[in-house]
Formats: sequence, C-alpha cells, structure tokens
Amino acid sequence: MSLVFAAVGAVVAGLLELAVVPHLSVNGAHPHPVLVLGVIWTVAAGVESGLVWTFAGGLLLDVLAPRPLGSTCFALLVSLGGASAGARVLSRVRPFAPIPLVFVFSLVNSLLLLVIYGALRAPIPAENPIGTLLPGAVFDTIFAAIFGPVVIVLRADRLDDAIETINQSPFGNAASIYTSSGKESREFRSRVRAGNVGVNIGVAAPMAFFPFGGLKDSFFGDLHPQGRDAIRFFTDPKVVVSRWP
Repeated sequence: MSLVFAAVGAVVAGLLELAVVPHLSVNGAHPHPVLVLGVIWTVAAGVESGLVWTFAGGLLLDVLAPRPLGSTCFALLVSLGGASAGARVLSRVRPFAPIPLVFVFSLVNSLLLLVIYGALRAPIPAENPIGTLLPGAVFDTIFAAIFGPVVIVLRADRLDDAIETINQSPFGNAASIYTSSGKESREFRSRVRAGNVGVNIGVAAPMAFFPFGGLKDSFFGDLHPQGRDAIRFFTDPKVVVSRWP
C-alpha cells in the first residue's frame, strides 16, 4: 500500500511543483515539493517507496516541464538513494533526519539537473552554482522542518516486523501495543526490548510502587527510579556474619 501512496503522492507533488510553486517564488528561490516530500517519504517508508516516488514524480516533471527525459529521475534517484543511506546514519534522530538531508540533497539534486541540462541541451550560465542554488536549498529545508517531523511514521505489515523495528532501535524506554489478541499481547510483552510495556495503553507509565526505567540507551545506571529499586538506591546494605560457640 505504501508503494501506491508513494506513486500518488509523487504525482500530486509534481503537479503542485508545476502549478503552484512558481507563485511562491521569493527573490528567484522556490521550493521543490517532489524532492522535499520524496526525501521525507523515503526516510519514513524506506528505499522501495523512494524508488517509486523517484520514477513517478521524475517522469511527470520531465514530461510536463519539459526537461530531457530521464534527467529528473536520475537526479532524484541519486538524491533519494543518498537520503535513504543518510537516514540510517541519523536513525537516533529519525523524526528530524529529513531537515539536514533535504538541505544536502536539494543542492545535489539541483546541481545534477544543472549539469545534465547543460550537457543535453544549452548550458545554463552560472558563475557561482552553489550561491545560485543555496536560496532554493534553504527554502526546501524550511519546508522539511515544517512537515518532516510530522509525517515520519514507521509502518510494519506483521507483528514480527514491528517487534524487530523496536528492538533495532538504540533506545528502549517504552513500547505499547493495541490488540484484542491475547496471543499477540503475550508475544509482544515477552519479545520486545523496552523497559516499560503497555497493552492497549498509549503511555506505559507505571504506578510509583513499580520500577520505572528504560533499557539500552534509554537507561543510565544500574537501578531504576521508583519501586524497590529506589529503596535499594538509598539503602546501604549491611552483612553480619556471626558464629556462636
């Protein structure tokens, strides 16, 4: 289903880029919705959806713009492929990963189009390409900062995939499942690597007499706050060894 959404979203973004974006120009700089939303979608849904976005949005722009056929697809392929690799590096801050990725690959995408267009058609005069393209990259980054953190959602088709995604995260403060299946609930509780697990509860925050704390990088120390762990933290144990004749 995400592939269908990618294709439809790329077409809509392409139509917006051709029909609406020219009216949003500021001092010659304008956003590139196909690139910006493509990077966000690739980070959220994976490289396969990014490839679908590349060909659907790229071909639409090449045909309707018009540009040399395949030029936009190639530039998007490089940019979204790089964004997918960069998302792995920035996995700890995934909701904010599109912001730096959009800035970098907006410049890459525009430079590639500049070179390809100049090679296949007439060269575009630009004494300082980076300075010329930088305002557009900043415009794209602003859009990414607005929409990127909102739409980053990881989807899984199976419970095993969802548990694997959670366990691959370097963090493990809390995880919740909504289900009417006792089997899935038991499997989730036993396999997920998180310090607080909720079943049909959005925020797995235990009462004060239960220990609260995460696992992996969501935990620092050797005892959790609250519950018996808190008592142990403030207690100095004493061991008495005695022997009577």
